[in-house]
Amino acid sequence: MTVDCKPTIVAIDDPRVNYFVVKLGPKILSRIGGYPACVAPIGDGGKFFALKLYAYLTQEGSDVTYVEIRKGEGIPEYRLNDVRGRKLVIVDDAVYTATTFRRDVEPLKQRERMDTLGLIEVLFAVEHDTRNLADMAANRENEETKGPQDQGAKNP
Repeated sequence: MTVDCKPTIVAIDDPRVNYFVVKLGPKILSRIGGYPACVAPIGDGGKFFALKLYAYLTQEGSDVTYVEIRKGEGIPEYRLNDVRGRKLVIVDDAVYTATTFRRDVEPLKQRERMDTLGLIEVLFAVEHDTRNLADMAANRENEETKGPQDQGAKNP
């Protein structure tokens, strides 16, 4: 029996979600390059952003899978084949206290863990970043603390 693991795409018409994909979608597509990717929301906060990003990347012709990461639990073991050999794009709605980043994202970015999972690269994209921890953010709390990927981008 084959199980289809593609997410059901519903029409998401939220201004924040749309802005996230319009601003970061092309940057993420560029960072992915020709590699296969996996979009992974972390917790419930990033689901709508991740679904819209998944739809965008698929529409642009990227080879993309989708895996949900539960906070504090990591990537489910039965979904490891969906991330192996891919660039993992972890999506969350915001970074406020950095707890999720330290507990769930940072360990996945460590080279040893990436090698164990067979990941090519781990990217962290959020809608709102107050701690300057995300690789890419649609909005940063402090204009002066933009990450190198966001140089030259204007916050609304």
